[in-house]
Amino acid sequence: MSQAIENRLDNAYVIADCMVKVGGQNVSNDLMDKIMLVEVQQNLYLPAMFTIHIYSPDLELFETNPFNMGAEVSIFMSQDTSSQKIMVGEVTTVEIDADVGTPLLIIRGYDRLHRLQRGRKTRTFAQVKDSDLVTKLAIEGALTASVASTSGLYDYIL
Repeated sequence: MSQAIENRLDNAYVIADCMVKVGGQNVSNDLMDKIMLVEVQQNLYLPAMFTIHIYSPDLELFETNPFNMGAEVSIFMSQDTSSQKIMVGEVTTVEIDADVGTPLLIIRGYDRLHRLQRGRKTRTFAQVKDSDLVTKLAIEGALTASVASTSGLYDYIL
């Protein structure tokens, strides 16, 4: 290991704790003890994604886990006493990986932006303001938008 990496580790750059909430509730301590990996990926042009690997030797968690399809998942990381929300998303995939000999339950999900990434749509709008357009598109994508009212009115938008 390089000296720079060792210095970073020594200087407490390591995340000390991870907390996962499903539907606004903390997952049980028993389930947290079985979580082997929590990964969050963020990209400028794609929805944020999370992956959670859970140790499940007898596959009991495949039927009893709280990660139902569409469930809201919040991921927090903390160091010392401060906690930071890393992302909020929804479960889009639940799978089992038994290739390595120890079965893992793998939960994957995306932030709600993924709802707007499902194919290309072309529409027209007449006599609409920017704020009205954003609000309408957010509602159609099952999202919420907090938009300040704009004043410019467009005759036609494609």
